[in-house]
Amino acid sequence: MKTYNISNKLTDLRFSNLLQFSKSMNGSFLMVKRNTLGPKGTSLIQKLAPFLIKRERTSHWPGTVLLTGQQCEVIQYRLTNEAIEILKNEFKDIFELIGPEYPEDLCFLRSTGEAWFVSISHERDYYVILTEEEKDNFESLVGKGCLELQVS
Repeated sequence: MKTYNISNKLTDLRFSNLLQFSKSMNGSFLMVKRNTLGPKGTSLIQKLAPFLIKRERTSHWPGTVLLTGQQCEVIQYRLTNEAIEILKNEFKDIFELIGPEYPEDLCFLRSTGEAWFVSISHERDYYVILTEEEKDNFESLVGKGCLELQVS
């Protein structure tokens, strides 16, 4: 597997396509609640409640490690068609998912629990970790040439 930066902003269409692609990965997703959420974020959490897998207070999650001893609540959900529809209807752009109004750092996980899509909302950054075949499938759905190999 290789890590790729997503070179183009995930517009409405591409965010919708990302959500469609996520279904093919047969996994789950998580979001991070850093502090008290606003009314829209609270409503989102309530809508997603039927899909809850677990809530955990931690200082790390894919793409982030807090160094100050702080902890946030990481909330993991089953990735179902209904959950995808909720996300599609709530957001047109992945970076609308940012605190304090909403939970942030949307991340999609494989069935093994490994992250394949990571976003770091406050840095407006996201990347994917894919096999070559997954990369081809991702680009065919989200946009040809939208991935750039990340150089370490």
